[in-house]
Amino acid sequence: MKKFNFKKVALSSILMCLVIVFSTVLSVYAIDSGSMVRGSSNQENVFVIDHNGYYEVVIGCEPIHESDNSVKIPLESFLVVVDYKIVSNDGNALTISNGNRKIELTANSDEAKIDNTAVTLDREVTYENNNFYIYLEDIEKLFSYETDYDEKRNNIVLTITNETPKAIITVEPPTESPTEYTSPRTVTVKTDGETLTVNVDGVPVAFSDAKPFIDNENRTQVPIRALSEMFKCKVEWNQEKQLVTVTDTDNTVINMTIGDKKLFIGDKVVEMDTAATIVEDKTYIPLRFLAEALSLNVFWEYED
Repeated sequence: MKKFNFKKVALSSILMCLVIVFSTVLSVYAIDSGSMVRGSSNQENVFVIDHNGYYEVVIGCEPIHESDNSVKIPLESFLVVVDYKIVSNDGNALTISNGNRKIELTANSDEAKIDNTAVTLDREVTYENNNFYIYLEDIEKLFSYETDYDEKRNNIVLTITNETPKAIITVEPPTESPTEYTSPRTVTVKTDGETLTVNVDGVPVAFSDAKPFIDNENRTQVPIRALSEMFKCKVEWNQEKQLVTVTDTDNTVINMTIGDKKLFIGDKVVEMDTAATIVEDKTYIPLRFLAEALSLNVFWEYED
């Protein structure tokens, strides 16, 4: 008759408990942002804002996952996500505000100020390619959001807390009569056969990894993430409906659906000869039709 080995059973029980605890820890910290918003499981490189259980997917600011597993964020694009504005920027010192909180940052420094109170960041703010970058671990300190990172999809989840300051938008009354423009704003597309550049009022638009291209209908498609910078407008993405909504400063609302050749300006329908599309998980829209919907003139130039 074999003797019952209590030590062996006890050791097995302890190991099993450790496996259960470890699995629970992993389940807590393995953030799955795709499950937060119905239909968004394939959405990558976005921010998901948790409004107390209502989830908003915001595109146009792609987190950058670096080789050392750190995550940095292009600050000027991120400001659109969190409703902050640039107060001043000389390429070294940057001041931003949402009307309720003022943040002062300095390039290549971990020293910052929040409402004139000095704070030390976990990582230095960097300045590269004419843009400031902050690291994920400093978002909570500067903007008072709780943060989680979905490494699988390169998504960042921002959870609003009681400390998150609400944006206050003020409109100053004009002190002078409005300027009468003699010519409308213009968009110029230039190509030499190999590269494609887009200028708005003579100023080149800086595209990051997502570049404009010419589609099969010979139309220029531009990445949606560049629109707010190009036209100073608000851009929203509805993942479930595959719908792009653009609202300009005059509150004109323009809607496009991926794959649909109809563009809606309020209740007006415009027939297009091409459609908004998704290429390599990046959303693109036809430049000419959007620009003309915003009452801009579009010109094409071919350079030898």
